Amino acid sequence: QVVLQKELELDQAHRELARIKKRQRSVGHDLARLKLSYRELYQHAPVMYFSTDSEGRLVTFNDTLVHTLGYDRRQLQGQNYTALLAPATLKSYVTIAESMPSQEGELETQWRKRNGTLIDVWLHTVPVYDEAGNFVRYRSAALDLTEKNRLANELRSRGDELERTNQRLLTINGELEAFTHVVSHDLKEPLRTLQAYSHILAEEHAARLGPDGFQYINHLIRASKRLGKLIDELLTLSQAGRIT
Repeated sequence: QVVLQKELELDQAHRELARIKKRQRSVGHDLARLKLSYRELYQHAPVMYFSTDSEGRLVTFNDTLVHTLGYDRRQLQGQNYTALLAPATLKSYVTIAESMPSQEGELETQWRKRNGTLIDVWLHTVPVYDEAGNFVRYRSAALDLTEKNRLANELRSRGDELERTNQRLLTINGELEAFTHVVSHDLKEPLRTLQAYSHILAEEHAARLGPDGFQYINHLIRASKRLGKLIDELLTLSQAGRIT
């Protein structure tokens, strides 16, 4: 009876051990898939990720950085971070210091691709420490802002151009308004003379003009009134675009 009980307990222990091993294999597979997913996310993220040691050497970096800059991975491994900087930045220690990750924070700088093309880069850096509080490395994320900055500059340029065009248009409108007033005045001056003498002829000399002459004068007065009205309407039309 005791032997049978021991065999049952041993069999149960074996089954429990098999279940635990199966569970471990499942957890191992899940962990492997998680690591693969993390690696894929890290390597192909839209952001350039990289790490540098205390000497500023590139320790790790994702495929996005490699492809963006056009290098082979072996060409960048172990290189100093300054190898990424634009030539103008390398001319002084001050500009180098201002363009390198030195503490937690953000900055904008310029990098040089392998083919010499310069790109604008936004950089965010975080220092990493071990359990004893000793510095280990810097972890940084970089984003290519070249196209964004180009579009922003183009937008500003077009805005400035539009402002200049508006100013020219205002000047032209002012000149047009002044011209319209001058033309209106120059047209009305001889018209007023014509109307004045027409009325004098109609009022003071109608008897000597006869019926036909008086009719001609009336035609002349009506025509001059119509011409005066046309000049006023022309002036109103020229101002129509400036009426709210």
